[in-house]
Amino acid sequence: MDQALALAVQQTQTATNGPDDEAIAAVNLSRMKVAQEHFVSEHGSLRAVYAKAELQGIHLKAAKRAIAIVKAGDVDAWLVETMRVTSYLKIMRHGITENQLVLDLESTLAPIEEKAGLDGRSAGLAGEHEGANPYTLNTKPGQSWIAAFRQGLSERELVLSMKDDTAEAEDDED
Repeated sequence: MDQALALAVQQTQTATNGPDDEAIAAVNLSRMKVAQEHFVSEHGSLRAVYAKAELQGIHLKAAKRAIAIVKAGDVDAWLVETMRVTSYLKIMRHGITENQLVLDLESTLAPIEEKAGLDGRSAGLAGEHEGANPYTLNTKPGQSWIAAFRQGLSERELVLSMKDDTAEAEDDED
């Protein structure tokens, strides 16, 4: 296994071999997006997905906004707006500090195998199909993508298998 990929896989596992926060967020975001798309016919399903996501630590308002931004294809405009709002808040001395602005961003200079692995994991966490691999399978990026996709898919299955805390609490009361 490629060293960068092995490091990426190792970093995704927590000390308890459970899913990390990013995996939980990615799976819940994909579930929320699907539930929103089927909202008209499955109103109760959307509420259930939101409730479970919130119990797993997802900030619903931020998640809904992120889904809307991606769906509108307006990520660059949102980034410009957010940069401006943040700078204006800082200028007005309204409590914005450098420590609050630490963002965990991907490098655009990452090797193609690393980018392919990140994209593959994201696709797996979102529940996409293996056929979504944009790389030829007999290339290093193709192999990185598929290995990371399968890792993401197994993390997704782990997140989806997590018990719902509210259901457990209701069972305990009975």
